[in-house]
Amino acid sequence: MATMALEEIKNIFDGADKAWEEYVSTTKQALLQWEKTRPALLEKIAVLKTRISSNLSELEEIQLKVELGLLEEEKSQKKFDELSSETVTMVHELENLWVAYEHASLKSIQHMKRIGIPLDTSLEETKKKLEEIENSFRDGIISSKEVYEELRKTVEEQIRILTG
Repeated sequence: MATMALEEIKNIFDGADKAWEEYVSTTKQALLQWEKTRPALLEKIAVLKTRISSNLSELEEIQLKVELGLLEEEKSQKKFDELSSETVTMVHELENLWVAYEHASLKSIQHMKRIGIPLDTSLEETKKKLEEIENSFRDGIISSKEVYEELRKTVEEQIRILTG
């Protein structure tokens, strides 16, 4: 009876070892893919933020020139509408991409920690991301409070894992 129980326990542990090996292998594949994909995502995020910021400045300039009488409102309205529409589209694209990026970053940190791989980010870098998110929301680059909250929550979770 005791021998059967020991054999059963051994089989359970062997199954756990096999599952762990599979998990580690799958995680390493996912992390490798993440490392390949991450630079392009960061570049796309940076480009969108720059273009949005530029558009917001241009919209502000048009509005100011109309108010000062330097531009006719009717003539500038088409350009204003085009820029506004383009900006809204880019903001939505940025928000979706940024949220997905931060969720993937969180997952990579969680899994790297679990399998004992050295982390590829620092606490300082992650705290800077939180500051960047707050500045982007304040400056109108992120327009949705829900997206801002989601990004903030995700990066705060990254910070919690990095400090724990």
